[in-house]
Amino acid sequence: METVLLVLSPCEKGYQSEKIMRGEKVKRIPIEELGCLCQEEETRPREQRDKAHSYCYELFREAVVHDKQMAWTLIYYQYEGLIRFWLQRQPAFPLLDEPIDGLTNNVYTRFFKALKGIQEQDFNGRFPNISAIMGFLSECARTAVLDIAKSQLRKQAEPLGPREESIAIPHNIGESLEFSEWQQALLKQIEQHLHNEKEEIIFYATYILGLKAAQIKAKYPNLLKTPTDLYQTRLRIMRRLRKDPSLKRFLD
Repeated sequence: METVLLVLSPCEKGYQSEKIMRGEKVKRIPIEELGCLCQEEETRPREQRDKAHSYCYELFREAVVHDKQMAWTLIYYQYEGLIRFWLQRQPAFPLLDEPIDGLTNNVYTRFFKALKGIQEQDFNGRFPNISAIMGFLSECARTAVLDIAKSQLRKQAEPLGPREESIAIPHNIGESLEFSEWQQALLKQIEQHLHNEKEEIIFYATYILGLKAAQIKAKYPNLLKTPTDLYQTRLRIMRRLRKDPSLKRFLD
């Protein structure tokens, strides 16, 4: 989705109220006026905003189903502040090496890609009201922070050099690879669920260094006893980690 900057005329509250009082059908309202009505609607109690086809709901429908650039632009500015709030309240946000503007665009891009091409019937079924749309947009903000945090966690780990192939996994991974305090805490929590050196090596090689199965077998030739050993060990590790509530959201 490409955001186009537009100079929008100011909304006149009296005109908006008149529209609402007349009960004009939402789908007949021009998009720019719909954006003004949505602004006013956002100041109302939630039960009034949760009508099946509220003004804000219709603005999203025009953007998502009909791919109207004006509607996308109005949505961008209407909810930019809310998305920034959602991003900043994520626990990992202060540790990200990513500007807030880039993260905000990331959220909108995720939202757009996830719903691109959706038909109106499917859109209405998936999102019965504006709260459902906001819930999905909020989830896009959460996963944006989470995915970037995971990516940074891997990038900060230096792959083993050619002369280090026989070196086993270091203890206290986070401290050895100079991770941030938050990342070290996460790794220490994970290490509590690794039962032996074999599991530590496989976790380190797979999820920190990002090595493929063939690379792990070549780097640690005496580690695996059977062709399925690597897969079974990874499966045991992940099942164990997913039982820890503090780790589950990082693994889904």
